[in-house]
Amino acid sequence: MDGSIPAIYTCRLVSVSDYFYSEVLKLADVQPFQGIRYSAGLDLGQLLCPPYDVISPAQQKELHGKSPINAIRLEFGEEKESDTITDNRYTRAAETLKDWVNQSVLILDKDPAYYILQETFTHLGIKKTRKSIIARVRVEEFASRTILPHEETSSGPKKDRMQILEATKANLSPIMSIYRDDEGIISDIVENRTQENSLIDVEYKDVSIKLWPVSDLHSVETISNAFKGIPIFLADGHHRYETALSYSKLQNKPNGPHNFVMMSLLEIEDPGLLVLPYHRMLKSIDSDQEEKILALIRSHFKLIREDAINGDIGNIKEAGAFLGQGLESDRDGLSFGVVYAGGTKLDTFAIASDLDNTLPAVEKCPTWIIEKKVLEPAMGTQESIVDEGILHFTHEAAEVVAGVKEGNYKIGMLLPPMPLQLFEEVVLSGDRMPIKSTYFIPKLPTGVVINPLT
Repeated sequence: MDGSIPAIYTCRLVSVSDYFYSEVLKLADVQPFQGIRYSAGLDLGQLLCPPYDVISPAQQKELHGKSPINAIRLEFGEEKESDTITDNRYTRAAETLKDWVNQSVLILDKDPAYYILQETFTHLGIKKTRKSIIARVRVEEFASRTILPHEETSSGPKKDRMQILEATKANLSPIMSIYRDDEGIISDIVENRTQENSLIDVEYKDVSIKLWPVSDLHSVETISNAFKGIPIFLADGHHRYETALSYSKLQNKPNGPHNFVMMSLLEIEDPGLLVLPYHRMLKSIDSDQEEKILALIRSHFKLIREDAINGDIGNIKEAGAFLGQGLESDRDGLSFGVVYAGGTKLDTFAIASDLDNTLPAVEKCPTWIIEKKVLEPAMGTQESIVDEGILHFTHEAAEVVAGVKEGNYKIGMLLPPMPLQLFEEVVLSGDRMPIKSTYFIPKLPTGVVINPLT
């Protein structure tokens, strides 16, 4: 590293949005289920774990040492050098689940229920509360327009989740999904029930978690009927959903719990529904590739602000901390930041002039624009440069800045959050965004309730 200060500039792409809608072709089948939960009296704060896709090797090791009955042993067990086809982390997860049930570490609830989950957390100093309903939802092909995806998927995670699903025959963690309750029928039940004493009240990491089972016939029927005709948007868990759909097909039986997957359903207007961006970082690129990327940026965007980072970059908590009001995304435009180690100045360049309100919603997404207008023309498909170890992702802006400043990455691209209105437009249009387009926080914990598929 030559010690040069990373340059940051903010670009704005202006366009006008249309609203897309596609008719639901099949009614959503949302049902209560008999959940498996940790036995009363156990400290859930020591037993829950994050979903598999955000667990680092260090965190995996830490969680295994935290408690012999931590949910990590089901969700993401450790591999061993002695692993075989018949003894591996998937088979051990299945045996562990069976043992914990036999030993009453885990208990099967007596009655089918919906589970109202409330999570209270703090983001950027602001306290937020998110409420959802954990249910089992019948898996459907995306063509039915009942369950709607928003992101592309890759094969590796699906292979891993299929192995854990086939071994345990259970949904260990809920998929995060979104719905719109314009009539407020479901929201009223959620609000009324959360005024009562909760079955679970626990501190997990930086989140306060409460849980209310809903098993009375009137509430169950009201919730089930209200979901009919409402499309469900996948928010977090596309790989698990596609795996559940494949698993259902493999069973080749029209009826049975294997045709369902556990979801945590959030109303799109919930004030605690928070989505952050995934920033992009490029490493191991030569000077010609770097210049090509910067040239593409110059050809498509105009410079509206530039800064040089000085001082303690560790104090940067989010992109807006140093990009100010420029980093935003809405129906009319997009701003994003670029960090590179080529100096402290960047030449002014022009904005694209052929964008109008005829564009599909997906083409207004920050990640689509970066992929199609910059990365793909310069480097090839996003999937290929991820596989080659060139493109990396993080939701921490400070990590991008530090990575470029310290020479670990050549270029960083700081993206704005995805507006939920644009998210809804893309999903209803039937298009999909590139991978790592959204980062919903907090991640739903594994271990609050498990959905058995037998």
